[in-house]
Amino acid sequence: MVCTRFRSCSRHELGNVVMRLKCLKVLLLASIAVIGASCESTYSVTNGKLIESNRTVVAEPLIVEYDTIFNKRISDTLTYKSSELSRSNNYLYEKQSALADCCRNRDLDILVDVSYDIKDEGGEIRIIITGVPARYKRVRPATKDDLWMLQFINNK
Repeated sequence: MVCTRFRSCSRHELGNVVMRLKCLKVLLLASIAVIGASCESTYSVTNGKLIESNRTVVAEPLIVEYDTIFNKRISDTLTYKSSELSRSNNYLYEKQSALADCCRNRDLDILVDVSYDIKDEGGEIRIIITGVPARYKRVRPATKDDLWMLQFINNK
């Protein structure tokens, strides 16, 4: 029996109405929770910074010998997107990318005596990379006769 007017309802009928309202409230909250959980969108924000290690670990000393392809310097101009991170890291990532891209584009193993001319023009970084092209000739284990080269590791 449903109570239509509160004045004429008995305590028992009024208790049933209150109980139904509580059940309806719980059902409504559960529905909102299910809908909210199914429509949940997640995202994450990270602020990255390129950090280069300044430490060198020599596991097994190797000597890499190379031959220059020709004794003339070559030059490539490469363009990258500019960012605050680039400026704060002295364009380290862009320099490494320019070196790798130049070697890949020209089928080189290494570029010797490299120099960079960097121009930050608004949204673009233009890098002119110059060096002597070379290919690896031989890789061999280091010997005692090669100890003099250790002074050049980490610019010592």
